[in-house]
Amino acid sequence: MLVSKFVPGLGAAAAPMSGLTRMPPAKFLAADVTGAALWSGTYLALGYIFRNQLELVGEKAQQMGSWLLLVIVLLLSAYIGWKYYQRRRFILSLRAERVDSTRTDENAGCGEQWR
Repeated sequence: MLVSKFVPGLGAAAAPMSGLTRMPPAKFLAADVTGAALWSGTYLALGYIFRNQLELVGEKAQQMGSWLLLVIVLLLSAYIGWKYYQRRRFILSLRAERVDSTRTDENAGCGEQWR
């Protein structure tokens, strides 16, 4: 429970798994509260440590102005376009050729159609 908050997807599975293993409610609550405090404390500490760098990034973004917005929109559009292309390619790879009854009869060696 303590580490599950840091791993994407594992936090959602940790609570049901704790129930399946019949973890006592008091122990679960203690582990969950400790894990949440550790998770939030870690990111608060990182924000505090790198606060000066964040101010520098904010100043640079302000200097760039609308150019930064344009770059972000272009990058996001390129990413969405790439994902759309990958999805279309995947869907097309799943398509199978349709087979009608006349072809199955020919392949089976039958000379006449089924009726």
